[in-house]
Amino acid sequence: MAPPVRGWNARDPLTMMKDGDALFLDNVVVRPDGMHVRQGRTSHVTGLTGNVQTLMTDGTKIYAATPTIIYDVTTSPAVASVTGLKNGFWSWAPLTNKRGAPLIACNGVDGVRYCFEGTWATSTITGVDTSELVAVCTHQIQGFIAE
Repeated sequence: MAPPVRGWNARDPLTMMKDGDALFLDNVVVRPDGMHVRQGRTSHVTGLTGNVQTLMTDGTKIYAATPTIIYDVTTSPAVASVTGLKNGFWSWAPLTNKRGAPLIACNGVDGVRYCFEGTWATSTITGVDTSELVAVCTHQIQGFIAE
């Protein structure tokens, strides 16, 4: 098999590809002088415990959720914003209104949480068990939460 010197071919079917075409290029950057392995990484913040499972933003701040904590990771070091959680996989959406853009999030275990101007709170929704709400989405300025 020839090295992928022709670069990534996402256009042709596999049977039509020529020698030197790449099916995929993981961690490779194509430049005019050839292909180069992507250079390492740098830490954006420090101080997190556990693996990040969700990244969220309200447009001004960045939040990272681990299995038990939501951190403000806008700047280093990370600051714990919400603790005592049971699930780090969150569905979230920013909901824009006249006062700003609150971040709404749910994960099917920890209820519905919202963050407005850096302050997190638990939402009160009547007529439904909020710990069973699993998905948030927006459409034409309205927010929808699915069970």
